[in-house]
Amino acid sequence: MESLFGVFKFLFLLITAGVGIFTFLYIQQIIAEEKNNYTDFKGFIITNLDFFDSINKEIDPKRKRFFKRIASIQIIAIVCSIGIALTFLYDIRSNPCQTYQEYLLSEFQGEIVGKYMDKPNHNLGTLTIEFEGKTKNDNVLSLNNIGLYDAAQIGDLLIKLSGDSIVYLNHSDKRIDQFKINKSHYCLDKDD
Repeated sequence: MESLFGVFKFLFLLITAGVGIFTFLYIQQIIAEEKNNYTDFKGFIITNLDFFDSINKEIDPKRKRFFKRIASIQIIAIVCSIGIALTFLYDIRSNPCQTYQEYLLSEFQGEIVGKYMDKPNHNLGTLTIEFEGKTKNDNVLSLNNIGLYDAAQIGDLLIKLSGDSIVYLNHSDKRIDQFKINKSHYCLDKDD
């Protein structure tokens, strides 16, 4: 549901930004007509100040009311665009802790059947894990558990229990290594 809300939020951002740009271009055209095709681009603020000056000088009440509506639409579009953009920034800052919580809830047990450096994906160490009859390539495990990729060998068994931040690596020679995800990489509150 959150991703659907994010899509609608992004579409609304595009629409409000488009409306803001369209009204700005329309305002530029109005000023160019008033100043006999004066087409120099002065920037957003100067152009809008010229437009507000044009509104104050306008004698025709219908045209003045129309100009005020255009200015209001542009201001509303700008405020909405900035507000939505700020919510995206908030989501980006709050999301890493959610990723950590989702990782904590995950549970799996599988055998490492492959190991390679994923060149298209920034050369990340990637483990191919077989569990429940399925094969999965996972670079998140080796990225989040420092040293896991280097210690893992084909034939080793990975175990991650739900609610535990530790991944257990059972080697074929019966050694067991533990790799703990550092919560401070994801969440602002450092306590485990």
